[in-house]
This record gives sequence, C-alpha cells and structure tokens, in this order.
Amino acid sequence: MAKSVPSWAWKDGFLKPREVRREQKRARQQREETEGETVDGSFKVEINSRWCKHCGICLAFCPQKVFTWDEKQRVLISYPEKCTGCRLCEYRCPDLAIEVRKAEEESHE
Repeated sequence: MAKSVPSWAWKDGFLKPREVRREQKRARQQREETEGETVDGSFKVEINSRWCKHCGICLAFCPQKVFTWDEKQRVLISYPEKCTGCRLCEYRCPDLAIEVRKAEEESHE
C-alpha cells in the first residue's frame, strides 16, 4: 500500500473516492507550490519490482517523463532528477508499486 495514503482510507482493497479526490488535491497543491522552483534531486522515486506488472501507466501519467521502457518492456526510472514530486505515478499505479518521497526521507519498506 502506498505509504502516503493512510490505511483507514482503504475499504475492501480499494481507495475510497473521497480519499482519491483528497490525495489528488494535495498533489495539485504540492505541484503548484513547486512550479518555477528548481527541485532537481529533491524527490526519490522507487518501484517495488515484486509488485510492478510493467503496465506503463506511470509512463503515461508522469508529466516530467521520469520513466522509460527497457529492452524487455520493463519500466525503468531513467530520469529521477526530473521528478517534481507530483505523485501522479504513485496515485495511478494499480499495483501500488511506486513510492515518491522527499530525497531526505527514509524509505518506508
């Protein structure tokens, strides 16, 4: 489960629509706060390879094009320095395999 969404927000394995809207609003606000600022290297993106099915949703939603495909059609984090911390990849990942956090924070795994 994505660590930025509280466990009580989940019911029967699905995120409640109210919580999705709340998290999307928070991501938009965070993105607006960082617009125009240099945030290179301020965020760390991690993919849990055991959970990722390489569907490519993160590639489609990432506005900064942080992800690419490798030769075996697996998702790679190719440009982590471009990450602005919007968390669209994390929120859209159906496998909850992506975690975006500030670079100075410790991993939740």
